[in-house]
Amino acid sequence: MKILYGKSTTFFLVLLFLFSISKLYSQQNSRLIKTNPSGTDVLDDKNEKIGTTPFDLDKLDKKNSSIKLVKDNYYPIEIKLFEKRNKNSSFFQLISDCSTCLIGIEENDYVLKLTKIFKEYDATILVGIEDPILEIDENTVIGEINGSKKKLKDKDIYRYLGYPQNMQFMVLNSFKDSYITAQYFSDKISEKDVSNLQNPKVIFKPIVKKLSFNLEGRLLRDYSGKCSIDCEWQLYDLSDLKTPISSFLVTVDYYRTGNNYELILHEMIALSEIKLLETESLYDLLVLTEKKHLEQSKGEKINIALSTQKKYQNITDMLKETSSSVVTVETEKKFGSGVFISDNGYIITNYHVIEGEKTVFVRIDKEKKIKAEIIKSNKDFDLAILKVDVNSKGLSFNKNSTNLGEDVYAIGTPLDKKLQQSVSKGIISGYREFNGVNFIQMDTNINSGNSGGPLLNLKGEIIGINTLKATGENVAGIGFSIPSSLVLKMLNIVD
Repeated sequence: MKILYGKSTTFFLVLLFLFSISKLYSQQNSRLIKTNPSGTDVLDDKNEKIGTTPFDLDKLDKKNSSIKLVKDNYYPIEIKLFEKRNKNSSFFQLISDCSTCLIGIEENDYVLKLTKIFKEYDATILVGIEDPILEIDENTVIGEINGSKKKLKDKDIYRYLGYPQNMQFMVLNSFKDSYITAQYFSDKISEKDVSNLQNPKVIFKPIVKKLSFNLEGRLLRDYSGKCSIDCEWQLYDLSDLKTPISSFLVTVDYYRTGNNYELILHEMIALSEIKLLETESLYDLLVLTEKKHLEQSKGEKINIALSTQKKYQNITDMLKETSSSVVTVETEKKFGSGVFISDNGYIITNYHVIEGEKTVFVRIDKEKKIKAEIIKSNKDFDLAILKVDVNSKGLSFNKNSTNLGEDVYAIGTPLDKKLQQSVSKGIISGYREFNGVNFIQMDTNINSGNSGGPLLNLKGEIIGINTLKATGENVAGIGFSIPSSLVLKMLNIVD
């Protein structure tokens, strides 16, 4: 028997190719709803369970126009289906709307990928997100739309891809409900900020390394097909925006469904963020980076002979004596408050009061105005030390813990320089942490100009430096003070 080896081999390969194509076609046109992980509950539009995945779509009542996929520890997926459903159409061809769908491709089959519920932590962390950078050659083919190859240099490419500079909302919104409080960040904005107290200390720069899409449709909202992105999320410390601390390369392969108004690149970046958040060690790294930055901000030690605690006969006597230790800090353009902490002229105030100023004056009373020297500052904690050449009566720092509901007094120069050494009373109404900094929250009435003034307890001790006030319509009586222990630590004051 004679065997035609070459022809037989060719025939076999052709059969194998046709089998593979038919298998892929049948899988992509499957009526089965498949998920990763499998065993996900399928609910109808009345939220009643009708099965688990893989689920045969033919078992769904024709009157149902939506389904929900639910599994413990994963975010649910809500899917709207076309009311008129062709029996020959695959499940994915019948989706009319699914904003939470992430469709992966596994073994040549389309699979709905569920997203794990973000792990909860005691505190969120503020992270700055820069505009994405496309690190792709403009002559490289990045995808196809209706068979037409697309490159970054194409005239109309950003009309449906989306500009990297116009996606702040999409980028920030994707971190919602996670342990990251996202804030738009740029070098230019950071340079204009008077202090870093409300700025993120940890920065992410998303670098898009690769894009791929093969879409079909008449308009952007109709485009559907395979998409892929490789995005490198580079992590930086605010103090060094040139050298990344770490980086995470995130690859997302998915299927874009029709009835989708999102711009292609915006959608890709958002999906890469969700996958980034699944990194187990990410939260600990973000916290450590923030903590290191804040610890380094305190600088070299400074020796100051701090004032010792004084005793007062009563509250009236205490307020009269301590008020004389509170000063108005003046510059050419603004003013705030400050407090003597030693008997030889050292003053604590807020950094934003003296920021950008070369000449600073301290008004001790209505008649006495003295030029002050800026000794040290900490922009991250909005603190500064001044020195004037006078004998002063400094106030002592409280070294014990404070209590919720404790009576407190704020002294400063609110709103107008003529209101120097004004006193307001309140209570400690809470303790808050924001952006890695702990605050005392009080309902004491403070206003612009109170910044840098002391918050005192009934003994006349400094328990904090008044720094922030909540503002807005119908908002009153919410102020924040940096605790005295943190003031001493982050200015690195040694007695």
